[in-house]
Amino acid sequence: MPYTLAESRELTRDLLRDHAGLLADDNVLNAWLDQGQKDVASLTLCYQRLATFHNTDSPQAFVAGKRSYGFAAAVGGGGLGITDHLRLVHVKINGLPLLLITPAMIGNSDTQTRGGGTPDYYYEFVDVFHLVPYPDAAFLASTFVLEITYAARPADWASGESVLPEAFDDLLILFAATRVAMQRRHWPLAAQWHAQYMQGIQSARVTSLMQWTTPETQRRQPERVERADEPHRLLLLDRQRQAAGQRIQR
Repeated sequence: MPYTLAESRELTRDLLRDHAGLLADDNVLNAWLDQGQKDVASLTLCYQRLATFHNTDSPQAFVAGKRSYGFAAAVGGGGLGITDHLRLVHVKINGLPLLLITPAMIGNSDTQTRGGGTPDYYYEFVDVFHLVPYPDAAFLASTFVLEITYAARPADWASGESVLPEAFDDLLILFAATRVAMQRRHWPLAAQWHAQYMQGIQSARVTSLMQWTTPETQRRQPERVERADEPHRLLLLDRQRQAAGQRIQR
């Protein structure tokens, strides 16, 4: 089970060897543990939430002919009403995933340049969610469910259990102990625990998060539209380069 705030506080005191509370009282430890929960969530994106939008919602989040929606802006006012957003993880319409693109990719295919319809792609930029192509009236009138999974910023931790996955709880202890050691100017211990904390962050990202991330090479869209004979031309150039290399070796 995830650590409670009280358990995390006691484990931090074990690491500090400060059961008498001489280095930090409960309020100080609570504040650092709360900050640690936010720091771990922002660095590893391990705390994720799901936002669901139906075409029957009143007011509706999406508007015909509108491509961009602010995360924090109110639903019906040009936004999604998501105030704790850190980063998008994936987006689905009726269970089918939308493809993540970058702004530079827009305009490279007919699907991306048509005036509107059912969105096929998405991207985020400066806290704004973008759909490509933008939804039209027919899409908004149809029956659809749009699901947005995003990494979230945890609320203040005042009591109860940590909202992070259990595998990340020990990082909170290291974070809080590091901050207390820095406050008390115990620099060797602070440096040691900070190094362990950052190593744990990197390990957590690789083992728990990166394995679920689609590699860039698998979701990359072409930066330009190629001619029909482009592959043949590239193959010819490649053979010419190989022949030139063989002549040089001789």
